Amino acid sequence: MELAWVLAVSVALGMDAFSCSLALGLLGIRKRKAAHLVVTVALFHVFMPLIGLLIGKELGSLFGNIVSGIGTVL
Repeated sequence: MELAWVLAVSVALGMDAFSCSLALGLLGIRKRKAAHLVVTVALFHVFMPLIGLLIGKELGSLFGNIVSGIGTVL
């Protein structure tokens, strides 16, 4: 399951990076500005999934029992 998840996230982020690079190429901006945007997008692609994973793990451990109880009642 983990390998499938990693592959799915990799494909999604790769398509997003490709669309950003395509847009940058069509805009015809300067190389320095393009490099700045590429670094920014790359940092977000690396750190946002990791932050989401850590926050989700913490919230899951915090609210896991409550949610299980609500699911049982419903």
